[in-house]
Amino acid sequence: MTKQEIQIGNRTLPVVFNMATLLKFEELSDRPFFGEEFERNQERIYLIYSAIYTADKNTDFTIDDLTENIQWQQVVEAFHTITTMATSFLSVPKVVEDAEKQEADTSDDADAKN
Repeated sequence: MTKQEIQIGNRTLPVVFNMATLLKFEELSDRPFFGEEFERNQERIYLIYSAIYTADKNTDFTIDDLTENIQWQQVVEAFHTITTMATSFLSVPKVVEDAEKQEADTSDDADAKN
């Protein structure tokens, strides 16, 4: 689990993206996380907060602190940081990808013989 930092207002906050982050997002948004585009700003806020909360469960930082931040560009940058972390977390390692391809090729060869 790699921690990074984001800047919101005058605070520097640690963030992480892991399974706990996904579960917290699902709890707040009441929908599953599929890694798709976020159509609603509220979901973006939930994702940022989930990453902050997961990094420090004792934080006094709140969702309201995000929505009341007058420096909206910081929120946009925080969202970008977290989605980059999510992409890395959710990507399939090359070793697994190669093993799945080899298994599929073997299966195709067996089907062709039958």
